[in-house]
This record gives sequence, C-alpha cells and structure tokens, in this order.
Amino acid sequence: MNNLLTPMLGYAGLALQRPDDAELSHKALVRTQDAAQRAVRVCAAVMSLARGPQPADAPHVVRVAEAIDQAVAVMEWGGGASDTVVEVSVEPADLSAALAPAALEQVLVNLLQNARRAMGPGGAVVVTARVDRSRAGLELTVQDSGPGVPDDRAAHVFEPFVTHPVGGEALPGGSADSAGTGLGLWISRALLEAAGGSIQLAPTNPKRPGACFRLNLPTPSPAGVNERRAA
Repeated sequence: MNNLLTPMLGYAGLALQRPDDAELSHKALVRTQDAAQRAVRVCAAVMSLARGPQPADAPHVVRVAEAIDQAVAVMEWGGGASDTVVEVSVEPADLSAALAPAALEQVLVNLLQNARRAMGPGGAVVVTARVDRSRAGLELTVQDSGPGVPDDRAAHVFEPFVTHPVGGEALPGGSADSAGTGLGLWISRALLEAAGGSIQLAPTNPKRPGACFRLNLPTPSPAGVNERRAA
C-alpha cells in the first residue's frame, strides 16, 4: 500500500504547491485517481485470500505484459525507476495468465521494489515471461543484478518479517533502514498459491550474479478468456 500511497501524496503535494498550473493539476488528479483505483483492486485481491475461493467467482485473466507495465509504472510514480533499468521480454506478446490482474501486479511490484532496494542505485532487472510446457503453465522470472540472497537467508525469504540486503549490505529484519517490512514475498506467495501458481527463489548461478525469482502461473481456460473478453 505504501507503494501506492507514496505517488498519491507526491502528486497531491505538487498540485497544492502550484495551484495555478492547470495542466499539472490535471495530471496530478489523473495519477492520484489511478493509484487510488489500483489500491482498491489490491485490497480486494488481498481480502479474497481471507474468504477463499467462492463458487460464484468469475474466472480471472490478466495479460502478463500489461501487468509488468503497470508494476513498472508504480515504481516510476514512486520515484524509483530513474535509477533502475528494467528489461522486459514476453513471448508471445499476448501471453495471459489465470489470476486477478491486481494480484499479479502486486507480486511484480513487490519483486521489483525488493530488487531495487537490494541493488542500490544503477541496478538492472530483467523480467522474462514464456510458456512453460513442462508444467503446462507460464514461467515468469525476475532477475536482478544485486548481491543475491545469502545462503543463510535463502530458506527463509518467504517467511514474514524477513528483510533483504539493502544497497549490497545485509540489514537486520525490521530495521528502519531497510525501507521494507519483510512482508512482500510472504504476501506474493499467498496471492500466487491462491490462484494455483507458485513462486520460488532460483538456485544461485555463479555465472549470473543477483537474485532470481521464478514464478509459475496458471494458464486460463478458453472459456475464461472468452468470458473476460466479453466483459
């Protein structure tokens, strides 16, 4: 929620500082409205974890490329994209997954923000999505250029309140300097597993430093895709 509230406060502050700039005020209102609507969708996705799947729930379908674009936009609104390079590869370009758009967007925001904190200024993240025929689903990976996850932390990254290295230096869990609560990966796993997907930290690759998170996403049924498009 902080990732969404930060740009809302930022744009509202700009509009208040320059009340005579109609163009800026309009842009601030549009961005604030977008972030507020996204916050509503994220709340709905998280609340659905508590009530569990319902028989009347409509099937969800999300275009993977659009979810990635939205997650990167959240970083931009929060002022975090200028010092982070994000490379995206989605094959095929219209790849879709069977989960709520807000859920996938939130998972990606969590992963991108964690990567940015771990890398510090000037880092790069590669997001790749492709069909995983071996599992009859989709594979999405988020690879960063940071220091990676230490072996003693790797087994605990999906536990609540476990934080990650910041700017290349490991900090104790819950430290104010970490700029994180240690809940992002825990929530991400819950959102994915609720939709029938999964997430794991890939083994360390000596030839490719950094942390790599691998997501397995369920594919939508033809009926689900048609219902979503009809809506």
